[in-house]
Amino acid sequence: MNEQWTPEEQRLSAALNSAADNITPGPDGLAQIKRRTAQRSWWRQPALLGVAAGVATAAAAIVVAVNVLGTSEDEPAVMPLDSPTATESSPPATPETTPGPGDPTGEPDEQPTEPGEENGDAQPTAPGDDTPRPEEDGDAEQRIALPVYYTVEDRITREWQRVRTADPLGAAVHQALNGPSLDPRYESLWEPVDVVSAQVTDGVIEIDLRSPVELAADPALADVAVQQLVFTATATAASTLGADGTLPVQILVDGEPPADLFGELDLTEPVGRADETDIRYFVQIDSPGYEAEVSSPVEVTGVAAVFEATVLWELERDGDVIDSGHATTGEAFTFSEFSIDLGELEPGDYEITVMETDPSDGEGRDPFFDTKAFTVTDPTP
Repeated sequence: MNEQWTPEEQRLSAALNSAADNITPGPDGLAQIKRRTAQRSWWRQPALLGVAAGVATAAAAIVVAVNVLGTSEDEPAVMPLDSPTATESSPPATPETTPGPGDPTGEPDEQPTEPGEENGDAQPTAPGDDTPRPEEDGDAEQRIALPVYYTVEDRITREWQRVRTADPLGAAVHQALNGPSLDPRYESLWEPVDVVSAQVTDGVIEIDLRSPVELAADPALADVAVQQLVFTATATAASTLGADGTLPVQILVDGEPPADLFGELDLTEPVGRADETDIRYFVQIDSPGYEAEVSSPVEVTGVAAVFEATVLWELERDGDVIDSGHATTGEAFTFSEFSIDLGELEPGDYEITVMETDPSDGEGRDPFFDTKAFTVTDPTP
């Protein structure tokens, strides 16, 4: 599948925008980050590979929910949202605006409310929230779910974030280039840079950056850095502004197309999306988001492009493996959805790892994987 703006991303965006206020921040984010463990080789065990090889391809539906709440005028803090339930409705339209210099994300948002009763599912309606929201003071800002791309192992990967903003396109580009990401494993290839404007005009997504514009990585990754921006801009323009997801992106620096971006690239002409199998990381957990607080039963959802349409998974609590298994995606070697039902979990901190199988039996590269720490909360009274 050659993704531009896929039904998957449309459903994910709709799901996120339908569930704005149903979690509380994690109490000990730094400690959870420190508890993250190094990559392990459990997925290369012959028994697991034997099970995975015999699994038939099956379709699965996913939803994601990640929440970003601004806490300062300069850098919006990021925090996860538990997996909401979804509807098939489109996300609310947001008027296109041009942000000013610096951070386009606007004022800090209010604290979210307690998690809802449901975990991710493709169809049911979003959980309710009985807590009245504060007045919006008549401004145009909304809390909007944004598909922001970062990099991991020199490939791009998507992280859904919720930002309070009147300019979703500018906010998403700002987050991609300046961060922070929710998951500390994800990073931007760009040195911090001011986003002067971001708009759709004359069939092109135009992103104007203020110099200096510098690469925070090896020059060989300059094209990957550009695709990090291109995927963020095209996905956000399609999901929030109703633009065509195939639109090219014209990068400007101080209002002019750069002939030598990063001292490497001639970007005097607009740039389109690269083929996703050439540029995207092959395994991605969408829900729960990193350090999300969720309620039981817990479902893990994501997308992957993997051998034999099979991913392996392992669940840890306090450093001990308490469950493991495999799941199927919709199609081998194509970005498609997977779902893992963890069932009822006791309140506490957990870590889920999902990864591809290793058909080389250790002879090739290390398998791609994604890991998310999350907390299961006590049932709501």
